[in-house]
Amino acid sequence: MVQTNARFVVLEPSKVGVQHITLLEGYLRALLALDIAADGLELVYRADPSSYAALAEDVRRRVPLDAIAVRDPNARQWIRKIAQELRATFGALRSIADGDVLLITCLSSPSLLCFELCNSLIGRKHVVVVLHSEMEALFDDGMRSWRSWGFWAWQWSRVRERGSRLGVAVVAEFIREALTSAMPEKFKEREIAVLPIPVQPNRTPPDRTGRHRIAFIGYRSRFKGFEVFQRLASSPESFQLEFAVIGGGSIEILPSEKRKALESANAYHAEIACSSIAVFPYTEGYVASLSAAALDALAAGVHIVATRRPCFQWIGRELGDTFVTLVDSETDFAALVADDAFLTRVRNGANRRLQLLGDSEFGADATQRAFAEILARAGHPRDRRPNRSEAE
Repeated sequence: MVQTNARFVVLEPSKVGVQHITLLEGYLRALLALDIAADGLELVYRADPSSYAALAEDVRRRVPLDAIAVRDPNARQWIRKIAQELRATFGALRSIADGDVLLITCLSSPSLLCFELCNSLIGRKHVVVVLHSEMEALFDDGMRSWRSWGFWAWQWSRVRERGSRLGVAVVAEFIREALTSAMPEKFKEREIAVLPIPVQPNRTPPDRTGRHRIAFIGYRSRFKGFEVFQRLASSPESFQLEFAVIGGGSIEILPSEKRKALESANAYHAEIACSSIAVFPYTEGYVASLSAAALDALAAGVHIVATRRPCFQWIGRELGDTFVTLVDSETDFAALVADDAFLTRVRNGANRRLQLLGDSEFGADATQRAFAEILARAGHPRDRRPNRSEAE
């Protein structure tokens, strides 16, 4: 039996339930696939019990929970939430020793700023924070109101110094390129780690039969062009199609506005998988963030039709036109939706799901390699190949 002498702590101080669960489960599976226990590293998941319960059963069997209480971000109790995050983060920092690794998977930007200001407390410990959509404020000064998370991300970018002890990671290479371009004086070469979110393809998606479903996935935020989708659904040319809004715990059919609750994450993914295409008429943002809704479409094998935001351009470069069609205008969206030959051609996603299992930025191997690099920097070089059966 290998003597455990160090820990890899995955801390989620911000999310509850199924929030970020694709990222969290993907990271835990990647670490299990590396078989870090065989090298004396104990894997610990420190999170709210509701987040732990949302993990697949086979992951829960192999990863112990170190439970903490997390406030639901939807409750809007921002001051209390920030205080709770800081208690959890600094508590985790105090609990680890030199040689341990602390990965913080999501931290609100006010908490990120506070942690950066106190980065000298990290000492010789290895701490990495995964950055998310708040980084868009570095590229859009309209997001820097003091009332928004973007304001605090902008302040973080101003106070961070080159050589900070606080390690950072992003979920895609194009985000690293955007940040190093925007903040060249803040980061040493290749100092930002890339920890891709491994997309787990749906294994038994439903057959896509009957009339074509056009899906809009996720929340209807102001950047996502939902009004374009509404106009497509209301056009006379679309009467033979089904337009579905999938997200927020329900599915709504337009223009009838018939709504049905989705009782589980499996139901959510199953409804996406019934779609012929998923449209993403995003109008702003996604210069330094990756759409989680797009990843859900990829996992279901659903073809993406999207505007030329950096997020979708990168997905298209990585996976090709089998997965993504980029458009320039609402007229282009309307033309593709009305093209039955196009919808029929892209409807079957079996080959796309198989391709995701291969050696792409979205495959499990890429995430495992990224974790191996982080472990090597922390003094735990990998001397064995990843265990593929664990990842799958």
